[in-house]
Amino acid sequence: MSYSKCAFAIVVASLFAGGAKAGDVSGGGPWNNYWRDWHRNNCWMEPFVYPDRASVWNFNAAQINKGWQAQCMLGDPHFEADGTKLSPAGMARLKMILQTAQGRPIFVERTWSEEATAHRLESTQQAVAMFSRVPATEVLVSNMPLNTTPADQVNGVNTWLTGYMQSIPKPKPTAFQDDGSSGGGGSP
Repeated sequence: MSYSKCAFAIVVASLFAGGAKAGDVSGGGPWNNYWRDWHRNNCWMEPFVYPDRASVWNFNAAQINKGWQAQCMLGDPHFEADGTKLSPAGMARLKMILQTAQGRPIFVERTWSEEATAHRLESTQQAVAMFSRVPATEVLVSNMPLNTTPADQVNGVNTWLTGYMQSIPKPKPTAFQDDGSSGGGGSP
């Protein structure tokens, strides 16, 4: 028997006959690690599916909450010029929020002045108490800006669009017009 075959046989015999190696108190030897690794490799995806799903759900939940915050927000256009009470547009918006987003908090856009923000918050809370049928609808201050388009900009776009549409020439179909060049169908 050659030296390499003898060394190989000694290594294999020490692995199987030796039992537990140093530091391994389980008594399973190398086969214990083999089966543990085999089970891990054959169900490898399952332990990672749930954290991956949770990360997607958390991201979607954050986006949904920001969308509701934007939908339930009152800003500059919804308050009087002095900022102390809701305008008629703000009252209509508040009624719409209370009807469609029941149970959701109402957000008030933060202004540059803490005093003006406090006045807006107080007037909104009073209006919610007056309109709300739900016992405790929260009114919170939000740092998110209200996405609106000023009325003069909307009017400018509408004016431009009206002028553009009127400048388009009217179509004149030629299929049914008699231009005198047709060769048939004259009167007898």
